[in-house]
Amino acid sequence: MRNIKLDMLTPQEKNWIAADLSSLFNDKSFRRKIVLGKKTPGTYDPSTGSGGDTWTRDAIFAARGSFTSEEVLAGRGIIELGDVFFLIKQEDYIKDLGGELNIGDQVLERIYSEGKVNVVKNNLQVKGSGTAWAKNAYKGNFFGITFEDSYFQVDTVNDDDTIYLKTVYTRESKNEQLYEIFTRWQIINVISSTFDIVRKIHARRMK
Repeated sequence: MRNIKLDMLTPQEKNWIAADLSSLFNDKSFRRKIVLGKKTPGTYDPSTGSGGDTWTRDAIFAARGSFTSEEVLAGRGIIELGDVFFLIKQEDYIKDLGGELNIGDQVLERIYSEGKVNVVKNNLQVKGSGTAWAKNAYKGNFFGITFEDSYFQVDTVNDDDTIYLKTVYTRESKNEQLYEIFTRWQIINVISSTFDIVRKIHARRMK
């Protein structure tokens, strides 16, 4: 689509492209869940231990793609090998996110959610059943209970059914819960694309 002269398309052809894009975003095998974190800068007060940057997070569906080697070369250092992009419907970007993503904000991309977990309040350990974390979860990933809005960084992966968090789980204890493991990306750029139908988010893996 990049090579098409968009101003030469008729309104009907543009509508066809828009309809095709919409059908892709409604295809569950094509889209994936991501959580977008928006940072509000703040000042930390060491005397009280309060303040500092705060984050608000919104879950949304997106499509993910990779940059080609030609795009990396053409990017002249802006695009690096391993960078990815996420496509979000423009209407979702405005309605759910308020159109306010910025460079430096974060993307949590769901990568694994098989099995169920038991979690204990104020505890670092997460126990799983039917999970295969040894090959599907890694230090630095994020963990969250499905439908909760709290996410905790993974510190160690012991085996297929035991992980330890970097900070204690602060919600109430619960058993046999659906959960999600996420990879974290940092937003490098946000651009409009294809007749303002989608937003393209350029992101880089965070270490």
